[in-house]
Amino acid sequence: MPFKYTLLLLLLLFSFTGCSRRINEDKFILIYSDLVIAQDTLKNNNTLDQIKNSVFQRYNVSEKEYTETLNYYNSDPRKWEAFFNKTISHLEGLRSKKGK
Repeated sequence: MPFKYTLLLLLLLFSFTGCSRRINEDKFILIYSDLVIAQDTLKNNNTLDQIKNSVFQRYNVSEKEYTETLNYYNSDPRKWEAFFNKTISHLEGLRSKKGK
């Protein structure tokens, strides 16, 4: 009997871990950058929610995937710092292109 329960528990654990999808870093940098720009330019929360949904659609990601990816980076300050530095570089590159 215990073997059946152990097997069932393992199957459940594998099924839950299989559902988790993180966004790859390059794509997440673009999404996060777009959301930062939208947040800085908009004051109305309803419009921000619409923009957020639009950004998710544009990159073909769900809010759940975004949240899981954000949680992944938030779980380790070193990962977050590296990601954030790349995002800042991306935003600075956009700013310099806009200035030209």
